[in-house]
Parts: sequence; C-alpha cells; structure tokens
Amino acid sequence: MGFRINYLGAKCDPEELTRLLNLKISGTVREMPYDESWVAQIRESGWTVLWIEDDSFIRKNRNIISQISESHDLLACEVNETCMWSSAEYLRAGKTVWKVTHAGDGGDIFNLTESGGLPDGFEDLKIKHVANQKADEECDHIFEIPLDAASIFLRFRHDKDLEPEAVSEFHVLEPKPKRGFFSLFGISK
Repeated sequence: MGFRINYLGAKCDPEELTRLLNLKISGTVREMPYDESWVAQIRESGWTVLWIEDDSFIRKNRNIISQISESHDLLACEVNETCMWSSAEYLRAGKTVWKVTHAGDGGDIFNLTESGGLPDGFEDLKIKHVANQKADEECDHIFEIPLDAASIFLRFRHDKDLEPEAVSEFHVLEPKPKRGFFSLFGISK
C-alpha cells in the first residue's frame, strides 16, 4: 500500500509547534507510534518532527505553515508512495528558500522539479540517485531525492523508525474530529 503522509520539521519545541498549528497533544509514549499523528524533537538534529497521517495536511494548512516560518525555519515534506509523489520545501521568514518535487506517476521516471538555493550536499545525493535510476529501472530512485534533501537537516526519513533514545519523547496528537453531514447543521450524533 505505501505511505500517504505529510511531515513537518521545525526549529522549535514540540509543544510550541503543536500550539501554533492548533493541534493538541493527548499523551506521550516511548516507542514511535504507528498509524497515529505524533510530534517529537530529534536529539541529533535539534529539529522537531510533526508526523501527520493526512497526505493533504500541508496543502490545507499552507497559510499557517507560511506564517509559522516567519519565526521558525520549517521543512514541509509530502510523501505519497501510492503514486510515487514526494516533495520537500524549506521555508524561512515566510518564504520558500528551496523546494524539490518528484512526480513519479507520469511518463518521465527522472521527473524532478528544483527551485531556490538547494542545500549543501544536494548535488551529490542527486548524482547518486540518478545513477541508481539508470542502473535499475524497476525502482523509483528519483522519489528519494526530495526526502533525502530534507534529511540533511532533520536526520529523519519517513521510512526509518526512530529509536526511543533518538528523541526526547513521542507526543501523540489528538485526532481531529471527523466532520460528518450532521455537523454542518450543528447537530452532534
């Protein structure tokens, strides 16, 4: 099936990031949660990662994410392995510093859109993945480029488990209430 998630990296603590996004922490756990949204600060990088089990979270919250980046550097990552879409965007001072996107569901397996001042080490990882793609057409290696670019800062990738000692703690987020038909009329069921 594959991942269909978004995650943010932010240069602030987990409590502040969740407050700024109007999210609520429901508790903490020692092990990395699965199938739940969570937030944790990664010790190695100092970045806070917010994992959201919603592949449209970044698009739906574009304005607030831009506002948060006015005071905190942010990395916004989108992952959809069902159609091999990946994107990483670095924001600072309310503006995009750089962005890399791969759309693997089209006719061009080498599809990669780049903009801005890409991070140190980006060209090396791009060369590596392009060479891997040329050697192995069965796998989408270009998909990895945006996510590896974000990993330069975060020291985190969506497909690698974080060990308990890698973070201060995992904060599980309260699920957003589902909006049903009756809620449109102020009726709760």
